[in-house]
Amino acid sequence: MAVYETDPQENRWLQIARWFGTRFRPKLGWIAYLSCLFLMLLPAMGVREAGWVNVRRTNVTLEWIGPVGLTVTWWLLSRWRLFAGREPARPGWLRGIVAGGMILFWFLLAALTVTQTMVHWIPGPRSLLQGLRTGDWLSLWSGVLADWFSLAQRFTGWWQGVQEGGAIQDDLVFLTLSGIVIWLVASLTSWLALRGRSGLVVALPGLWLVGGIQFYGNQSRAPVIFALILAIALHTWLDQRRNEQRWQARHIDYNPALLLDRALATGFISLFVLLLAGVTPTVSIDRLAFAAYERLNTVYEPVENLGERLFPDLERPGGNRFGRIGSGLP
Repeated sequence: MAVYETDPQENRWLQIARWFGTRFRPKLGWIAYLSCLFLMLLPAMGVREAGWVNVRRTNVTLEWIGPVGLTVTWWLLSRWRLFAGREPARPGWLRGIVAGGMILFWFLLAALTVTQTMVHWIPGPRSLLQGLRTGDWLSLWSGVLADWFSLAQRFTGWWQGVQEGGAIQDDLVFLTLSGIVIWLVASLTSWLALRGRSGLVVALPGLWLVGGIQFYGNQSRAPVIFALILAIALHTWLDQRRNEQRWQARHIDYNPALLLDRALATGFISLFVLLLAGVTPTVSIDRLAFAAYERLNTVYEPVENLGERLFPDLERPGGNRFGRIGSGLP
């Protein structure tokens, strides 16, 4: 176990911050983890800003799901790599049991996180204190079961309506499905990061989700630009980290300040490109776009029909020139 030495003249809060950063440092470092974490915040923020449903009215904080899903998967995969890499090698049956237990734990945490975000079934401090005073724990469990049953009943009613061709718009069902997608994308991002992929590949699922939400939503550029900035920062850090590992393996001397030089150069170039993209007007040829959309209509039509069948009263932004959902080509 590493011993962390502190300077007695250093500020106490700074000592605590250094100890925390060293003790709980995630795999690949804080820069990679926080870049992925902020990237996973953007899809939920995009759903809120898209205006498809009134998120505020449902009292759902969708932004929790992405960071929690990323952190859980990151931690589980880190534990698995630590377990699988120990010497001597563990027998196959033990590895299978541990892997199965981790997968079940991942599914359990996914279900608990998504349902808690939607219906807030975990009793609050006031309810727990009241149960502690009165000893009436049965009412707390009854409330938890009632919340779960209510969510299951809403899904059952919605699915019956879908099968009968007359689904009733349920914002909570839509947000629950959105939360599941965000959890899966966050988990995929963690898996790609710990598999040693490049930063752009790691950020690709999040970029795809943010881009899709913005395309079918209010078509704002800001979330996509912010996602690209995070992807570039993640790629720069992981690429530098991979180079340093290769240099150390070959006993090549290098300056650690090289990361700062690369970050500054990449930052200036990226800032110039993004500023140029921000002021460049959008140029499109309607005749060409319409012809391309007509060719892809066989793909768009079933997707749009399915979307209207699942959520018939979903608010769709105006200004669509070619399709009912999107604005032409994605």
